[in-house]
Amino acid sequence: HNKIESIATDALGVCLGLDQLPEHWLESYAVVDRRISSYMKELDRVAKLLSNLNIPLVALKNSGITRGLYPYYGACPMGDMDVLVKKEDYSDAKRLLIDDGYIFGNRNFMEKAFYKKLSGGEPLWFELLVRSVDGRWISPDQEPGTDELIESSVAINGSDVRILSPEHNLLQVCLHTAKHSFVRAPGFRLHTDVDRIVHETDLDWILFKEMVSDLQVKTAAFFSLALASDL
Repeated sequence: HNKIESIATDALGVCLGLDQLPEHWLESYAVVDRRISSYMKELDRVAKLLSNLNIPLVALKNSGITRGLYPYYGACPMGDMDVLVKKEDYSDAKRLLIDDGYIFGNRNFMEKAFYKKLSGGEPLWFELLVRSVDGRWISPDQEPGTDELIESSVAINGSDVRILSPEHNLLQVCLHTAKHSFVRAPGFRLHTDVDRIVHETDLDWILFKEMVSDLQVKTAAFFSLALASDL
């Protein structure tokens, strides 16, 4: 129901050994691994194209975690990739994606996104954002400014993709999880985002708490951290 078969495979492999798992578990991991590997390759390629126009690209949420922090692609299922650009760069970035073969249109009858079928046949929805959260329950003044996020973002070695600083990264996924009401289906993957940032980065917790207090999002951050911890 939560579409986490490949995450379960990864955990079972650690606990029991991959040689002890039935073939259907291994295949569930391999399918996701192939798809996410192609996503990350495409992310690097698009970031390179944008960098040629001096447009920085920051990968958000699962995309950034997978590319920069948790490189076990098979354990990182995702249905799309979200990236952040500055508002003044959006038009140029949109034009570049369309010229590159992406189709711009409706997704889920609500969102505007870019669609492409990759060379391996995998479908990809690519969401180009100018706000890092931009959703229900969270007002614009309760999320960090885009320019601030991009200026403090961190480079990834060997790539033009950038990821948010550790504190901004945790704040963004906490707010994103809150935006989706904490327990939407499939919801488990949202909480793995929180968990992985906490365990894979060296966080300045004092700075993080200051950010949370300044934006007045203590309740949202509390529940996002508490649910990830409990799970």
